Amino acid sequence: AIDKLVSMFPKGHKTELVVRMIDSAISFPILKDPVKQKSVIKDAIQIAKENTFSGIVLDLEISAVPFDSLIKQVNSFTEEFQKETNNSNLKFSLMLYGDSFYRLRPFDVKALSKNADRFMIMSYDFSKSRGNPGPNFPLNGKEVYGYDMTRMVDDFLQYLPPEKTTVVFGLFGYDWVVDDKGNALSHGEDKTYRQIKKDFMTNCSYDNRDIKRKNDSVETEITYTDGDGKKHIVWFEDMDSVQKKQKYLQQRGINKFSCWAYAYF
Repeated sequence: AIDKLVSMFPKGHKTELVVRMIDSAISFPILKDPVKQKSVIKDAIQIAKENTFSGIVLDLEISAVPFDSLIKQVNSFTEEFQKETNNSNLKFSLMLYGDSFYRLRPFDVKALSKNADRFMIMSYDFSKSRGNPGPNFPLNGKEVYGYDMTRMVDDFLQYLPPEKTTVVFGLFGYDWVVDDKGNALSHGEDKTYRQIKKDFMTNCSYDNRDIKRKNDSVETEITYTDGDGKKHIVWFEDMDSVQKKQKYLQQRGINKFSCWAYAYF
């Protein structure tokens, strides 16, 4: 139904086709096989051209040990993707984890800096749903959280010019059930900002609710107790925290921003 979707786009706006490769069981065989790579690239370009997209964004999300062979495969794939996309008069963008330098990731940003017309840095999901509660991606506070956006910008701008860099914010949060020490007892449940606002900010029926915007992360933390007596911690991004982060990023020369808002509407 892509033609129906395209018909809903506001006239005069540029749109881009995103190729999401987030399932390792599918991505690894493609990265190992140049024939499969060419097929993916060819199909993406054809769909983009047929539907008047102005560019293609590759969302290649891999959580794996950064072996040299895998890094070379990623470099080769993105290089070929950019070349063929540009040859078709389309722009090619590459999405990268905001924590690419902090955690072991199979992405050589220095090498990849030559393989895209624009880079979209996913500055969200720093605190994982399967881990302990924490901010979506803190602006400051690396001493507390281990990493923050100020360090992220330092790392990326070593290799990426600010004019080619877009920072993506995530308008969502996680809700963790925790023990008395604040450690997660289960995976965090993802919640959109709309859900959080409805459940906790407008007509909250939970006990012991406490809402605090943290000075270091600039994000909001909510603690509460549910009807079964279980303690919860919620962290989330909203437009207030986004604006504070944008102000800092603009001081560093980054002036392009985007939002990841899956299921927000």
